[in-house]
Amino acid sequence: NVTESSHPTFGPQKKYTSYEWLGWSDLRGMARHLADLCDGIGPKTAERIVAEYGEQALDMLRDQPNVVAEKLGIRLEVAGLAASVLAKDKESENLRVLLRGAGIGMNRVSNLIAIYGGDGLAKRLQANPWLLADEVDGIGFTTADQLAMRLKHPMDSPLRGRSALRHFCNQLSTMQGHVWHPAPEVVDAAAEAGVPRSVMDAALIEAGA
Repeated sequence: NVTESSHPTFGPQKKYTSYEWLGWSDLRGMARHLADLCDGIGPKTAERIVAEYGEQALDMLRDQPNVVAEKLGIRLEVAGLAASVLAKDKESENLRVLLRGAGIGMNRVSNLIAIYGGDGLAKRLQANPWLLADEVDGIGFTTADQLAMRLKHPMDSPLRGRSALRHFCNQLSTMQGHVWHPAPEVVDAAAEAGVPRSVMDAALIEAGA
């Protein structure tokens, strides 16, 4: 849901209070997840399976391993083992596919699910994926921003602006050794990373800068 208002300087503003969950679709992440999880299925084989079946690849391997094995020349025992593993992993499957597709390593994905729980992490990503950049070592703004885009979060969201403001202030402090930075420098750094200046301007106003 979104409410609209007007700012005296920056004009029309949107405030997002909830998001619609649009599901997952990431074939690259799906192939990575499959290779991570299933012994005997390496990256190349995983890519072949995903290329053949697309978004249905995991379902096909889980539900009809004999069909996949015969069509792609995979040993039946390997396909059967993969089916068993996928059946056990179904609850967190979509999360793993999404996070691996965003370039997050297998061990870190497992740690995230262990910390938040599958349902808890899904809700967190629905509400504000940029929070991961603040809460999890090794996940920066860029990765969190990629997750937000994959989940169809609005790219002019105030949540994005707040996270970008924290990130680029910290980044400039690390690079330059200063604790204070002119607002235009922060906005320029964010703009180079693809964050609209209007989003950063709104975040600065909200922060009282």
